Amino acid sequence: MLFPSVEEQTVVLGWDFFLPVIIFAIFCALGIPIWASIGSAAIAMLLLSGALPLSLLGESLFDGIDAFALTAIPLFILTGDILVRAGLNRKLLNVAEALTCWTKGGFGSATVLVCGMFSAISGSDAAGAAAVGRMTIDRLVESGYPRHYACALVASGACTGVLIPPSIAYIIIGLVLGISASTLFIAALIPGVAILVSILITNPIVNRIYAY
Repeated sequence: MLFPSVEEQTVVLGWDFFLPVIIFAIFCALGIPIWASIGSAAIAMLLLSGALPLSLLGESLFDGIDAFALTAIPLFILTGDILVRAGLNRKLLNVAEALTCWTKGGFGSATVLVCGMFSAISGSDAAGAAAVGRMTIDRLVESGYPRHYACALVASGACTGVLIPPSIAYIIIGLVLGISASTLFIAALIPGVAILVSILITNPIVNRIYAY
């Protein structure tokens, strides 16, 4: 018989499938981080189904992170921490403010610019938003910006750090897809800078429309 019958194709799902799914849903509802929820559900599925030896889990995890390029990630994090602790993030803000002070709403543009600069140096958009947001959001509000718009400026500026190289995201994507990180950096440089410039152009226009 060339093709299996419908009965042979039927797959019966038991508790080895439903219990891990329930565990995953409960952990997500409790606010447990998604990586821990997925990992717990996967371990439960392996234990219940016996499809693969549990000993392969540690080996697979080690093989997944056994890449020389991943050493750049903790170094990026260290760089961001050094910038904050040494006060260089404030110096970057001073430079950005000096470059944009001639425009209307110049400090808002400076916030966007320094977010892009910091995120590109640290390789992380979250680090850029956290480090710059602490310095600028309250000052933006005091200058007359609505808080929601101030937060949007920080978020949009920091997101350009994912595109402007170097970027942690590109290192991981390059490892997963087998693409050279330098190729990704070159490909994303112009779009990243273009998006940053477009935000810098948009901010003074919004300032004039709403008179911030």
